Amino acid sequence: MFQELLLAAYLGSAGFVFAGIVGSFFQLVTGLPLTFKTELNSFIATFARFFLYIFAGPFIVSRLVMAGRSENSLTIAGGVIASSLVMLWSVSSGLVVVHIALSLPF
Repeated sequence: MFQELLLAAYLGSAGFVFAGIVGSFFQLVTGLPLTFKTELNSFIATFARFFLYIFAGPFIVSRLVMAGRSENSLTIAGGVIASSLVMLWSVSSGLVVVHIALSLPF
């Protein structure tokens, strides 16, 4: 049981770190923070944004939670629900990222 919890914590950390890297890289390249607001210009741009949202989603949601708490517009229950979503999303994306990293032929 304890090993599964450690594995989930590791995967969650890996997923959140990867989300932060993707979100920060997007902001470095475009100069704009990554948000869920998008313009559907072309199929390729929409497809690329979809994959950005899949992997950078925990970073975007946690940034929105912190902004909402600093403005006192988010309740404690909303913060707990959003933080739980971030943790589960991070574990899921961390599982994908670690699986891809372990399958590389290095």
